[in-house]
Amino acid sequence: TSLGRQTLNLAISRGSFRALLTNSVLYGMLLCLIDQTMILQIQRDFGASKTFVGFLTLVGTASEVPVFFYSGQLIKTYGALRIVILGHCAFVLRLLLLAYTSLSTSSTSGIGTFLLLCSMALHGLCFATYWSVAVQTASKLAPLHLKGGAMTALGMCTQMIGGALG
Repeated sequence: TSLGRQTLNLAISRGSFRALLTNSVLYGMLLCLIDQTMILQIQRDFGASKTFVGFLTLVGTASEVPVFFYSGQLIKTYGALRIVILGHCAFVLRLLLLAYTSLSTSSTSGIGTFLLLCSMALHGLCFATYWSVAVQTASKLAPLHLKGGAMTALGMCTQMIGGALG
């Protein structure tokens, strides 16, 4: 469609929008890689049940809700860059927790369970801060008649392309 071509032209012509979409692909790839690797590892290496994996997924998803709820206020108060840095620092902490959850400490009881739950609770801070800022940035960069297409392109880059590569 005409709007689809205009959105594509926006992505190609504006370096800032192109950078946002590239970042979205990379972030989606990393997020998918971490989440899927973690799920496979705790099932295969640690013998976790599908119920436990489902519970971890629920914790990760539920942890997004308060961050999304307050994201507008947080961005307004601290600025988009600080919020993205906060999310990225939370991502590093999440990765460190997962790295520490080794074969010797990880199981579905004790310290391993606690570390996995903490890691999944950080998912909301990691993803929701990034996504809130990305959506706000895409909205600012796109003209009014292309905002819907810009959001679609952002979602496709993060979830579809990034997820497929991750």
